[in-house]
Amino acid sequence: MKCNILISFLLLIIPFLGYAQSNTLKKLGSTLDELKNEKPKTSVYIRTNKGIYETGEDLWFKSYILDDTYLEPSSLDSILYIQLSHIKKDSVVWEQKYRIKNGFSDGHIFLDTKLKSGNYYLKAYTKHSFTDASGPMHSVRRIGIVDNIQSEYKKIRAQSNTNSDSIKKPILGFFPEGGHLVNGLESTVAFKITDIKGRPINTSGTLFENNKPLTTFKTAYFGLGMGSFRFVPDSSKHYYFKLDGQSQDYKLPKILSKGITLQKLITLDTSKVSFRIRGNIGLSRIYLRAQSRGKTMAMASAILTDSVNITIPVKDFPAGICEFTLFDNELQPIAERLMFLNCYKKLYISTELSKETFKTREKVTLKIKTTNELGQPAQANLVLSVFDKAYGDLSDSKNIMTHYGLSTQLKGSIHNPANYFNEKNKKRDLGLDLLMLVNGWRQYVWNTHYLKQEKHDYLLNQGIYGKVKTITKNKNGIEQSMVATVGPSGKGNNDFHLLDDDKSFQLGPEVLKKGNHFYIKNFGDNNHKVAVYVTDGFDIINRVANNEVSYPLYYVSDEEKDDIRSFKTNETEQLDEIIIQGKKTNVFRDKYLGRLDSLAKLNINDDYVGKCGILNCPVHLHNSGNTLPVEGEEYRKYINFRWYPDGSRFTADGYKYIIYKYPEFTKEEILEKFNLLKVKGFYGEREFYQPDYDEFDDPNPDYRNTLFWKPNILTDENGEATISFYCSDIKSTYIGLIEGVGNFGKLGQHNFSFVVNRE
Repeated sequence: MKCNILISFLLLIIPFLGYAQSNTLKKLGSTLDELKNEKPKTSVYIRTNKGIYETGEDLWFKSYILDDTYLEPSSLDSILYIQLSHIKKDSVVWEQKYRIKNGFSDGHIFLDTKLKSGNYYLKAYTKHSFTDASGPMHSVRRIGIVDNIQSEYKKIRAQSNTNSDSIKKPILGFFPEGGHLVNGLESTVAFKITDIKGRPINTSGTLFENNKPLTTFKTAYFGLGMGSFRFVPDSSKHYYFKLDGQSQDYKLPKILSKGITLQKLITLDTSKVSFRIRGNIGLSRIYLRAQSRGKTMAMASAILTDSVNITIPVKDFPAGICEFTLFDNELQPIAERLMFLNCYKKLYISTELSKETFKTREKVTLKIKTTNELGQPAQANLVLSVFDKAYGDLSDSKNIMTHYGLSTQLKGSIHNPANYFNEKNKKRDLGLDLLMLVNGWRQYVWNTHYLKQEKHDYLLNQGIYGKVKTITKNKNGIEQSMVATVGPSGKGNNDFHLLDDDKSFQLGPEVLKKGNHFYIKNFGDNNHKVAVYVTDGFDIINRVANNEVSYPLYYVSDEEKDDIRSFKTNETEQLDEIIIQGKKTNVFRDKYLGRLDSLAKLNINDDYVGKCGILNCPVHLHNSGNTLPVEGEEYRKYINFRWYPDGSRFTADGYKYIIYKYPEFTKEEILEKFNLLKVKGFYGEREFYQPDYDEFDDPNPDYRNTLFWKPNILTDENGEATISFYCSDIKSTYIGLIEGVGNFGKLGQHNFSFVVNRE
């Protein structure tokens, strides 16, 4: 018996169901919502101005801190923790805090000339994205760092090789639609074939039933080693696979004797999704729930005998992965199916250049337009980078669409994710559906199973946590009741902070704004010595962070490698070597510490010049006519001065002349003398340099490989913005990358290119 049921949204369907079924559906939906809403979380995405850097350069970045359900800018977090670490050595080479403003943060990192060439991870943490159940790291960007782009170009750009000629030890995984194979019920089985390093293999093979060929199969999409086939499993028979040219047998997953299957029906109407549910367990009530990012979107209930079809309208669902979960009468999940819905619901970004080819130092004008899926103007927050193609990492296909649409929602390796969002790719719908099957059941991070495990606690504070501890306390000592914070200038930005009962205190973002660093001052004295201990967010991150990184993979094809070689030798003009020399300046103290240094020299120094003009003359000790010595002045000083036993006269071995210098104090000594602790604040903001050749034609060579970087372009009510910048002296092809978020969490990404030639 087969019946068809059309189901709309939860609020519409409940009135038409019986009281018991209505309550069951409410319970099913509320369970998921309670798990999701227990503690809100954010999701962080990082965009850098390019993919490959030379040592000694500045790396520029922007971070999007979005609510992880609605993908809208979040106000939950106020501090962004950034770390740069070498991939292989997992050694941190940079860590700083940056301010988050209304869900966005941007800044720069100086790449020291001492850094080793290789691949690095740029990682970002916030309070609401970093918990004790964070799992693999997603808020990460891979970058390449080299000493010289020309000498190490090929090694960094084409580090991965294709595996079309390597079918050694293939790994074959099977993924039945819905989760299980059930005896006598037709099923779709997706598969993925990789080598031992996780690289996809493109091949074909045969399914055998009782040693007889039953059907053939082959990989079908993007060369990513994925495909699917259909058959009716029989639990009384033996099944195995063979790949062409291989002797190894691969077994199918276990075939259940009893069960229920969930099969998506192919339809041309993208406004609704239809499922065929089959079972061999007899009469049973079933429930189907649709949820996206932990938010229940629709639910249905039906009576299943042998087969039933359910159709759910999805045109009002958000863009992205939707999980359809089938439950039995005991509300136990029995089958699941992921689908990627409403790809067209996004931020559309288009650009118009003033022309396609420019001269060196010529002005470029770029018009940007952002619209929604209906073609209506949409305001958006965008980041734009324009850089020399030589500094783009061909093996990195991660963007804001793949990050929030796939990487943060699916477990397992995702190869070439940008292809799934390429509108020019006519097979992307097929590819997305295969990906949903391969990375499907129990691989979706919003699954109820995983949400139950994520009873997380937030590990980071929105600032710095500190505590004052007593070292020695005499009866005349004064109990500490507060600490003060002092900025690096020491003037105009001093604040006092009362201690809690347990002598602890917290310093929030307003204090971190004092500068790259600031000082915490306690008020201990000789009668009551205390020490201040602080916990910086990086202390926690370095102690408990999961070093596992989930990053999409991309394998460079032979054609792309040929493009790399030709681009290197024919398109990019190599520049003459430039050696920049300068006198090294060792900056020891900021203004505040410098003043304290001078104060220490005056207050702690016991040296004097006697009225006789002799430095530290014992005869004139404590004489009112003594003066302070002047640094750099020449003074006489007794040699081996000594008094006679009766103290009436003295003798010495003569004089020596010295150039006077005040005593030197180390930074640590000054901090200790004045009860100070130095702490990192927000890393300083800096503006990206842009020349204006209309105003001034600089005679010096211009070797900028990043022509333009602007992390906060806002389109107006017409969805428009116009920017301009100037080309450098480098003849090359330049790439422009634009990404951003618009109203209602709609994401968009766009690339463009142009050529710069010499006059």
